[in-house]
Amino acid sequence: MGTRSLILTGDGEPMLHSRIFEMISMAKATGFHVTLVTNGTLINSDTIRAFFESRLDALQVSLWASTEEEYEKNYPGVPIQNLQKVVESVAGLNTLKVKNRSKLPSVFLHQPINRNNYRGVGAFLELARATRCEAVSFAPFYTWRGALNAFALSPDEEQSLLHSLKNIEKRARSLRLGHNIGQTRLRYFIGRQVWRHLPCYIGWIHTRIKADGTVLPCSRCDIPMGNIGTDPFREIWNGLPYRNFRRQASTREGLASLDQQCNCESCCFIKDNARVYRYFKWIRPLLGII
Repeated sequence: MGTRSLILTGDGEPMLHSRIFEMISMAKATGFHVTLVTNGTLINSDTIRAFFESRLDALQVSLWASTEEEYEKNYPGVPIQNLQKVVESVAGLNTLKVKNRSKLPSVFLHQPINRNNYRGVGAFLELARATRCEAVSFAPFYTWRGALNAFALSPDEEQSLLHSLKNIEKRARSLRLGHNIGQTRLRYFIGRQVWRHLPCYIGWIHTRIKADGTVLPCSRCDIPMGNIGTDPFREIWNGLPYRNFRRQASTREGLASLDQQCNCESCCFIKDNARVYRYFKWIRPLLGII
């Protein structure tokens, strides 16, 4: 169906799956560009070798801290030594890449920004540089419909963060370090209530398939489109539930009406939706019903 990329993630740590590297190898043999999302705690000499052997394209290491103080606040009860272990493992992987003259997997550090770590975005950028990562990325903290508001930034803290992001964007450029800082700033600019500014086109460009086969439009939407255990994916993709979702989400009013089933707070697809909306808003009236 023309799908080019596959992201292996989960509601937990995907590297705990006993057949994860078999999955990667199979996906690569099928022709996918494969990204693995991990917290990095299971990276060791054996898994590093498996990254190379499976021909993994990209490794995203999610790390909520760049200092021991941040780590202690964001990972309460977890041994603080884990921070250094993850950092050393990432650095070791990238050192081996240089030694083996390998470009894969590309490795980037990712950090969700909350009240405990927003002052350290500059240090996180330097951590990515020190560990020889190709890129760094950030994301606004997800509050789970306000349940974790205590970790969210206040308006003043957001302004301080935006100023810091603007400064480190120049630093990232000078280091030739890939980043998503512009997109992160856009997400803060639009704010949590995305549906007030943009409709959603994710139903045309992305899908999420859970371990039990349930097909969802994205990780923030609980509307089932079908199950690949009972129906071919092509039929699900072109089926009535998906068509209804696309039609409803393609207007701001329709997207707002899905609020109880889709939590679009600080959506990670804002950049994609903004690109489509820039042109599609002029075309849609000519199409009538999609």
